Amino acid sequence: MVLQDHKMKTISLLEYLTSTFVNVPNVVGIQLLNEPLNVPELYNFYNTVLDAVRSLGPEAKAFPFYLHDAFNIHQGADYVRSRGSEWTVLDRHSYFVFTPDDNAKPASAHSTDIARSGDLGAEMIHIGRNLNGNLITGEWSCALSYTSLAAEVDSVNARRVFCESQQQTYVDAGSGYHFWSYKKENCDEDPSWCFREAVGNALPSTFFSYDIQIGPQNLHLALGAELSTPLAAQSKLPAPGAPPIAPSSKPSQQMVSGGKRNSGPNELHGQSPIPKNKAQDTETQTHEESSAQVRRWHSRDHKAHKIHEHRSRYRLRQDKDAPDGSHIAPSETIDSTIQDTSTKSTLSLSSKPPMVTSSRTASSSNSVPLSPAHQAIQRGFSDGFMTAKLFAQQGPGMSRLGFKWQYVEDSLRAHGSSIIVPGKEGYYREWFDKGLVQGEMMVAQVIERMNAA
Repeated sequence: MVLQDHKMKTISLLEYLTSTFVNVPNVVGIQLLNEPLNVPELYNFYNTVLDAVRSLGPEAKAFPFYLHDAFNIHQGADYVRSRGSEWTVLDRHSYFVFTPDDNAKPASAHSTDIARSGDLGAEMIHIGRNLNGNLITGEWSCALSYTSLAAEVDSVNARRVFCESQQQTYVDAGSGYHFWSYKKENCDEDPSWCFREAVGNALPSTFFSYDIQIGPQNLHLALGAELSTPLAAQSKLPAPGAPPIAPSSKPSQQMVSGGKRNSGPNELHGQSPIPKNKAQDTETQTHEESSAQVRRWHSRDHKAHKIHEHRSRYRLRQDKDAPDGSHIAPSETIDSTIQDTSTKSTLSLSSKPPMVTSSRTASSSNSVPLSPAHQAIQRGFSDGFMTAKLFAQQGPGMSRLGFKWQYVEDSLRAHGSSIIVPGKEGYYREWFDKGLVQGEMMVAQVIERMNAA
C-alpha cells in the first residue's frame, strides 16, 4: 500500500512538472526516473506515467520524455521502440570505474572498446540508429581507476584518449550527452569528474558544432552570398520525367565533413509552427485569460519554431510569384529575416533553395509537372538544405539540427497531406537528409574559407 502511494505521488509530481514546463522553450525534456532498479514492474510503471503525462494536452503529446535504461540498454531500446512514434528518448549512463573488471582493465583497452569502431562504441551507434537518434548518454565522465592508469606509460595522454573516444562515440550514437559533473569540490584538481577542469586537458578546448566559432553577423553574410545562387547539388535530384528510386527503409545517419553526424553539443529541435495567439481570436476572454495565453505562446516562441516559420514565409512569397501556385522557381534572391528572441537581434537571410514545382498543371510550357514522389523529393531536399543554413546562423555558437528524425516528422505534420501526398513521406525523409547534409557541407566549406582568409 505504501509503495502504491509513492507511485501515485510520483505520477502526480511528473504531471505537475509537465504542465509547468511543457511550454518553456529552454527545457529540453523531463526524465521520469533516475537510475531505477531493473525490476519486472519498471516498464509497466513507465507505461502508466507516459500515458498520464501525454494525456495532458497536445503540447505534452509532442514533448520529449527521457527514460533511463536501468543499466540494460537492449531492454530499454526495445521498450522505446514499443512506444511507437512518440518522442521518447532512452537515457544511458556510461562509467568505467565501478566494477572490478573495469578497474583491472588498462585505460587503452577501455579506449579501444568505447571508440566508434570498438565493441561498445559500435553497439551504441547501432542502437542509436535503430532508435532514430532518440538516445542520449545522460551521464559520463573521464574517470578511470588508479590501476587502469597505472598500466599506461603516459597516464595523462591515456586519459585524454579515453575521454575523447567517449565523447566522439556519444555524439555519433545519439542526440547528445551530459558530462557528470560540471563543477564540484576541488574542481581544479579533478579532470576525471569535473567538466570545467577536463576542458582543454582531457577534453577538447572548445565545443562548437562546426569546430570553430564565427560571429553570426559575418557568417550569415557569407552564407547569403554563398547560397544565393542555384545549387549545383540540384543536379543530383531525379529529373521530373524519370521514375524516382524508392526510399530506403533503413534509418539514415549520413556523415558530413569532419566525420560528424547531424548532432552535437550546440543543437536545437523544432516543432510545428506556432499557432496563432488565441487571445486575439475572441473578445469574450477576460484580461487575465488573454494575458496568460499571450505568455503561453510567447514561451514557445524560440529559434526552432522561427526556422519552421521562416521556411513557411519563404513558401508563401514563392506562391505570390506564381499566381496559380503551379510553378515555384525563384528567379531572384529572396530576402527575409529571422529574429533571435533570446538576444532580440535580427539576422538578415538571403537564400535560393532548389526549385520546387508542384504536381498541378504548370502554367509555363517549359515546366514538367511533378509526380507526388518528385514533389516530396524536392520539398524534402529544399527543407533540409534551408534548415542546415538557418540553424548555422543561430549564434554565437552556430547550431546544427539535433533529434533530426523528430524534426522531420514535425515538418511532415506541418506540411500536411496537401503538400506531401500520403504514401510519399519516405521520399521526403530521405531527401530531407540529403539536403541537410549538403547544406551542412556548404556551411563547413564557407567557414573553412573564412578561417583561411
